[in-house]
Amino acid sequence: MRVGGGDLIWFGPLKPFQKLFFHTPLVNGFILASDLYHDFYRWPLIDRRVFERWCETTEWGQMFLRYARVGPQGSPIDVAAAVETTVPASSRIH
Repeated sequence: MRVGGGDLIWFGPLKPFQKLFFHTPLVNGFILASDLYHDFYRWPLIDRRVFERWCETTEWGQMFLRYARVGPQGSPIDVAAAVETTVPASSRIH
């Protein structure tokens, strides 16, 4: 059983404080902590390598890359225009 930040609040000894944590501006601190953890630690140091290995070694990963390259209908897309108009820079994969 994993016991971490969220589990302590939702199921553990901090459960009586849920309203204080999530129904007040304190919730913004949890959102910021999650963003920092996932965007600056978890993705670059752990998950990116797992994702790249998944793309290289699985059929689903290859299909994901093919969709990113040519779109789900198989017709090439203008990648530069698609990135500028639909995908914010902070959520690009590569």
